[in-house]
Amino acid sequence: MKHYKDWHIRTKIFIQFLIIALSSAVSIGIVAFYISSKAIEQGARKQAQETVQQLALNLDYQLKNVESIVETISYNNEIQAILRNDTGNMSRATRQLIESVMLINFSPIQLRDIEIYGNKDSLINVPLGHTLRSPEEINHYKARANIADGKAIWVNEVEANGCMQLLKQIYDLKSMRPLGTIRVGLRTGYLMRFLEDIDFAAEGYLIVMDSDGELIARTGPELYELDSIRRSTQDGFWKTDFAGEPCLTIYESLSNTEIEIYGVIPLRHLYHNVTQLRNGIILIGMFILLIALLLASQMSRLVVKPIKSMIEPMQAASQGDFSFTLSVNSQDEIGQLREGYNAMTSQIKSLIVDVYQAQLLQKESEFRALQAQINPHFLYNTLDTINWMAKMNHMEEISHMVMSISNLMRISINNQRCIIPVSEELQYVKDYLHIQRVRYQERLEAMIDVDEQLYGLKIPKLLLQPLVENAVIHGIEKKRAGGFVKLTGYQEGKLLIFKVEDNGLGIDRDKLDTLLVAQKEEKKGRTGLGLITVHQRIQFLFGAEYGLTIWSEPGIGTSVAIRLPIECCGNWLEEKLKSQEEKAE
Repeated sequence: MKHYKDWHIRTKIFIQFLIIALSSAVSIGIVAFYISSKAIEQGARKQAQETVQQLALNLDYQLKNVESIVETISYNNEIQAILRNDTGNMSRATRQLIESVMLINFSPIQLRDIEIYGNKDSLINVPLGHTLRSPEEINHYKARANIADGKAIWVNEVEANGCMQLLKQIYDLKSMRPLGTIRVGLRTGYLMRFLEDIDFAAEGYLIVMDSDGELIARTGPELYELDSIRRSTQDGFWKTDFAGEPCLTIYESLSNTEIEIYGVIPLRHLYHNVTQLRNGIILIGMFILLIALLLASQMSRLVVKPIKSMIEPMQAASQGDFSFTLSVNSQDEIGQLREGYNAMTSQIKSLIVDVYQAQLLQKESEFRALQAQINPHFLYNTLDTINWMAKMNHMEEISHMVMSISNLMRISINNQRCIIPVSEELQYVKDYLHIQRVRYQERLEAMIDVDEQLYGLKIPKLLLQPLVENAVIHGIEKKRAGGFVKLTGYQEGKLLIFKVEDNGLGIDRDKLDTLLVAQKEEKKGRTGLGLITVHQRIQFLFGAEYGLTIWSEPGIGTSVAIRLPIECCGNWLEEKLKSQEEKAE
């Protein structure tokens, strides 16, 4: 048997393509099924949990409404006064007064009946004609309410009396001694209406029980395995066998009550969509595999044959013989490759010559660029000579101005340093302002107020000077007198703030909105670094959340603020620029 490396390329392409297609289809199918099934399962489970939680909130709200009715009746001043003076023999008028208060708060939709038991065995009930409780039941209710010590408690008597009972001892608001007991019967049908209105899965059950596991209300058929769904754990859901099949049980309890709500969903319903998804993925995978077999066979045949015909010419080219010409019989990728090979072999000699000439031109351009640097250096040296001549003739003002111009020339010539300390940038600003003050005389006053603690921080070169120049040229130049420019710098939290303010002519609102928007014919400052350039440099280095903020009012002045992250004004900035330069190279 041949080694794999000796197999025909067509066989290799066919097998490898088949393996890739098969492994990709299986992997994608498994991953898609796993992720989708988990998402479907979690979505169904979450929806069921939210449904049970919403049911718990609704029931809790309704039960609290009943408790509120009990509170209203218990603390009614007239009922308090009557029960306080109760001797066990109420008059008809007194009884009618209590019944009227109870009827006002009675809701026949929610409530089955309301009864008040006085300490002297007085009994008042609504609606009238309702069957009264036996003395044994009344004493039982009083005892249960007495144990609760003034709190409202719910008693499950659905099986015995067909309703939930709310019991509460009535206390004298003045002396806080018990005056009697109030009992309210809640209709079970009212609770069932909430359960039946809930859309809880197609085959799921909703069950409401008390803390002893006694049924209060339910949906679905008769259930005889209620104990099987209860669990001591406090988890919100768990899996268990119920009614002969595995189910997911979801649990919620009502606040301040002993009522529990259970939602039970058969797992076959929960996983129904997952099963359909699995079958669909299997069918799609088989279809993809069949297509892959056909494509692998066709591609291996179409690719290998024209490639074989190119072996001999390419071997000749590798030996330096570019005279061989391939026939072009198609316009597909292989045909274009053969045509490109023919063009390559016919042009390669001229390309070699062109590359050689291009290298000569590049060297010549570099030489001319080097020569172009002579004039600025010559001018800088000439200014230095003028400076010494001015000093020798005691012309200090001329010397100072020449030195300022010389310093500005130095920064324009020196392209090696892109990051400088704040103190050095401020010196450039001072030199520029000195030149402009000599030029404008009384028309220009300037002030620099930068926190000295910021002098050691490092910022991009020519960040502040262009803003000062912009303020002088566009803000002060057209003023006849009283021009003022102020540069301030300070730390504000984690930000380094520089602000250039002037009392110049200001900027129109239409123009102000477009100052920081890049345009093809944008007018920049005389230094060649306009506001948009400075803004873009800052955002390129530090991020889009930093840069320039401009405020201006025509006739009042302009304020341009720079926002920089202070933690980046140091080694971080130098390393970033160094990394960008290395990538550019």
